[in-house]
Amino acid sequence: LDEGSLAFVGDGATPDKYKIGLKAVSEFDGLGIPIFKPRSDNEEILKRIKAAEAANALAVGMDIDAISFKTMAMRNQAVGPKSVDELKELTSATKLPFILKGIMSVYDAERAMQAGAKAIIISNHGGRVLDEMAGTMDVLEEIVSIVKNDMTILIDGGFRSGVDVLKALALGAHGVLIGRPITIAAVGAGSKGASFYLKNIKKELQKAMLLTGCSNLKEINKDLLKVI
Repeated sequence: LDEGSLAFVGDGATPDKYKIGLKAVSEFDGLGIPIFKPRSDNEEILKRIKAAEAANALAVGMDIDAISFKTMAMRNQAVGPKSVDELKELTSATKLPFILKGIMSVYDAERAMQAGAKAIIISNHGGRVLDEMAGTMDVLEEIVSIVKNDMTILIDGGFRSGVDVLKALALGAHGVLIGRPITIAAVGAGSKGASFYLKNIKKELQKAMLLTGCSNLKEINKDLLKVI
């Protein structure tokens, strides 16, 4: 929060794990976004959404690609794909903006829009879903061309520098999510470590913008990039 960022907090194979993240969200006045697993029983997801509302979360979401994780099977946590109608049941049950994480195609993005999602996260779950799946930057521009004016588009997947962030913004993403490096920084040096890392990313982005003639974020565009 000190560096102007928001945390996404997870669900997990342990049934009550989501409560840990929501406790932190509540303690920081709702400044966090919980992402829940695509549990087969929508009632289980609705229960978690209501808990997120009680924690005053800014938004709520689901990582729809987490349907084959070994950890879920090991703890007998049933998950599965969601139809547009099943997703509508979830998005219509809350006034919070609903985010769908795990979008990797125009087909998925269009159906996320039909289901009432306010934002999508282009993500292949850190490459852990399917080895042969495309990288997130490989599909970003095509998805942006179809849905940018209708939904907020976020992206994750190996972003490690301010220049990486610049590239994603240039191709039309509204924001970039970074997970592992911040976690490592926090484990190593607590909040100071996370703050140091985020400040460094910001400085690198500002330097890249300066060197590409962008005085603000709105001036970042794909003309800055050359595809090789």
